[in-house]
Order: sequence, then structure tokens, then C-alpha cells
Amino acid sequence: MEVIKAPDPRLRIQTKQVKKINPALLQTLQQMIKLTKSFKEPEGVGLASTQIGLDEAFFVAKDGGRFIKVINPKILSFGKRTKRYFEGCLSTPNIWGE
Repeated sequence: MEVIKAPDPRLRIQTKQVKKINPALLQTLQQMIKLTKSFKEPEGVGLASTQIGLDEAFFVAKDGGRFIKVINPKILSFGKRTKRYFEGCLSTPNIWGE
């Protein structure tokens, strides 16, 4: 498993819902965590399914000191307050922005 780099068109695919959580999906999520942890400079803090060439809706993300696995994410609410962060993306190395 490796991170797909821009401008690969697979990074822009529309994901579909995960229909069944099975051992293969759980193994993929664990591999994604391992891959994300392997990035040290800069540190990897998350990885989406499209970044490894898959078209189902799931990702892993660092939450404090641990990684969480998110399947079929949905935005349930949001507020008007915003915050600016400096961040990058493993699929676009050496590009940073606010």
C-alpha cells in the first residue's frame, strides 16, 4: 500500500458508501494507520481511502495520541466560528497552506 500523489485522477473520485464492515476493510484501515504513522517529517495525521486508490467512504485520522477509523462519515452540524491552521497533505508533498 502506498499514498497516491497528485495529480492522479483517483484522488478526485466520488466515494460510495461502505455496505459491509468485514475483516478485509478492518485490515485495510489498520494498514492505513501503519502507513500514516510511517510519515515522520512531516508527520502523517490522516489518510483517506481515495489516497490509496479505493472508492469507498472511509478514512483514518489522528485524534490526540491515537488514531480513529471513520466509515461512511457525515457532517451532522457545524457552526459559524472558524479557525485557521497551517497544514499539508500526504498526496501533495511539500505544499503547505492555511
